[in-house]
Amino acid sequence: MNRVVPLLLAALTVGACADPAAPALLAPEGIALIVNGSPDAANAWPAVGALLRDRNGDGTFAADERFCTGALISPTVVLTAAHCFDSGPETASLRVSFDPDLRTNTQRLVVKRYALHPDYQAGNESRDTPDLAVVVLSRRVAITPMMLPASGVLDVLQKDGALTDASFFNLGYGLDATLTGRTVYYNNFYLRMTSRSPFMALIPSSLGLLQNQRVTGGGGTCYGDSGGPKVLDRDGYRNLVVAVMVTGDMRCRATSWNSRVDTEEARSFLRQFVALP
Repeated sequence: MNRVVPLLLAALTVGACADPAAPALLAPEGIALIVNGSPDAANAWPAVGALLRDRNGDGTFAADERFCTGALISPTVVLTAAHCFDSGPETASLRVSFDPDLRTNTQRLVVKRYALHPDYQAGNESRDTPDLAVVVLSRRVAITPMMLPASGVLDVLQKDGALTDASFFNLGYGLDATLTGRTVYYNNFYLRMTSRSPFMALIPSSLGLLQNQRVTGGGGTCYGDSGGPKVLDRDGYRNLVVAVMVTGDMRCRATSWNSRVDTEEARSFLRQFVALP
């Protein structure tokens, strides 16, 4: 994230784990560089992990085979986005790593199974329906999990006016890019990254955040950050996953939409796998 912006030509909005295979386009005149964050060098977010898929079948699960992000919410359960599994990968081809630098290759955890929210429809990264999934690991992880919120916590905060000037942490292993007249892809060296984005909107199933540095002074998320947790930067909330990254504008420079986990439709799915507050 210390840079910004992959593109897909096929759609106006994209999931953040889509493969940015399209050639770079000229950046619109006057577009601001948005800064997608800084490396988690101190390992401040140890429960945020990368999902890897063995694309070439060599069994190595290399750093460049990461495809989405997730958050450990119990010793064996990782919360992520459902659209990460649109291609229907075999469980045997998946691994999860909580290494802050994926190049170290010290941790590749075996996946027992994964499950998608029953209301999710493949290819439909919608802000109106839950885009949530869980990955169940084959063994317990010795990392303190992140917490899930009480029912409707974002609605309560909005009613109290606490979201108006709120900032949220973005966490993930996604791509970065920079604007130097053209949009250029980077790999961010396969690090866990963190940034902050200001609150934009709250709707029944999604949390909207702003990403334009010129407007907000904040940063954002991009391809590969899908499924990464959104955390409110406020005392008492900094280990609480309130939403997961789902989609945004195609240049990753304006807004992001994130699937809420405090709604009853989200909680009815999650309570099958973890205890809820």
